[in-house]
Amino acid sequence: VIHYIEQNGYMDSAAELQKPPFDKPVSFVRLFDGKTRTLILEAINRVLRITANHKTTNEIKTALFEDEEEKTLFDAIVQAPQITFENMGDIKFFVNPLHNFFDKVLVMAEDEDIKNNRLNLLGILANRFNSICDFSKIVSR
Repeated sequence: VIHYIEQNGYMDSAAELQKPPFDKPVSFVRLFDGKTRTLILEAINRVLRITANHKTTNEIKTALFEDEEEKTLFDAIVQAPQITFENMGDIKFFVNPLHNFFDKVLVMAEDEDIKNNRLNLLGILANRFNSICDFSKIVSR
């Protein structure tokens, strides 16, 4: 099985199977149907890519929100339960707010304060996602 996983590109190293989420009985891949899983992974990986070089602070200035989608995403972050291995299925709570945010909001705004506020908003989510597992290792097929 391990050889099959490595040979078919499901992950670079079988050692990843000893890390979250694979060390827990809940499998991310089994939680969602293919379409939902793809949407979730697209949203999460987009958040992780855009925040990769940003030093996130937990300070969000709601007065700097220019778009309704920023407020909606902020509300989702505040209202959502902390995502853990046990309730990983709740991660779907962020899919629509994230897709709407990326469709309507220019994260890299010219105004540095607005840009950093948006990156902090996404960075909070990135930190939550990274606390669960390395989503870049999950392949949606």
